[in-house]
Amino acid sequence: MAQDTQPALAENGDEVRAVPGEPLGETGPDAPSPRSVAATGVACTLVGGMLWGLSGTCSKILMGAWGIEPLWLVCVRQVLAGVLLLAMALVRNPRVVSDLARRRRDVLQLLASALLGMFLNSCCYLYAVDLTDSGTATILQSLSIPMVLVYVCLRTRRAPRRRELAGLVLALAGVYLVATHGDLGALHISPAGLAFGIGCATGAAVVAVLSRRLLAEYGSMAIVGMEMVIVGGSLCVAVRPWESMPAFDAGGWGLLAFTVVAGTVLAYGLFFQGVKNLGAYKANLLGTVEPVTATVASVLLTGTAFVPAELAGFAAILVMVFLTS
Repeated sequence: MAQDTQPALAENGDEVRAVPGEPLGETGPDAPSPRSVAATGVACTLVGGMLWGLSGTCSKILMGAWGIEPLWLVCVRQVLAGVLLLAMALVRNPRVVSDLARRRRDVLQLLASALLGMFLNSCCYLYAVDLTDSGTATILQSLSIPMVLVYVCLRTRRAPRRRELAGLVLALAGVYLVATHGDLGALHISPAGLAFGIGCATGAAVVAVLSRRLLAEYGSMAIVGMEMVIVGGSLCVAVRPWESMPAFDAGGWGLLAFTVVAGTVLAYGLFFQGVKNLGAYKANLLGTVEPVTATVASVLLTGTAFVPAELAGFAAILVMVFLTS
């Protein structure tokens, strides 16, 4: 999520039911029923996805109304949200950072995932939001799923299955409709916005591939939190956000707080609880509520208007998610 980055394990379809330090829940006669666990998982996944979707629209409002640069927002959000997520992970397992730090291979893999994947994903996402809208940016980010599929097929030297091939065709058709509105002779989206949207998806795919093993071994909150701190801390050196503080009023501070706390930290926590309860496959399908929420919020909160061809493109990409998950 994405979120702005959708969780890598959700995009890969990996189960996280045996993540160390993250128990599935109680067992015994007083344990909740499977139906109750599933219902809780559905609720957590849907709410987490909706918060991610709203976060993108709030970011669009912040950049438009207060003139915030995307890099400033990425920097501040990644640092604050990363610290909060990492603190939550340390409460669960105080040794998670020291355990990872003792393994050189894991440290290098974490740095690669953060600097090659999450950095690209988070920066490109907000630039795509700024140049287009949160609905379009979030839909384009979903293209990370077929990117991972192509990588898996190449690595395992197998051809895509029929439903996967259909998903790839739908992904291309969806991008075509979003970019051209069905008009072969014109591009109806900012070329830079389209490029940043595809860059955002590429970053999410890199995270999905590089962080897969780390997520399973150390837990989602710890890895995502550390990657966010690495990305945000690196950007702080160049951006120096304390030197260009926006003139926020109460509304601006509220939107920033929502983006960090609800749209990032709470969204991650809820979504991963849903993954635990339901499994990654079902959670990934329910997670399609994120681009739907972002699209609806763009219409209601920022006055964005979508033509039928764009909506058809959105629908094609959402169907692609179902086919390739």
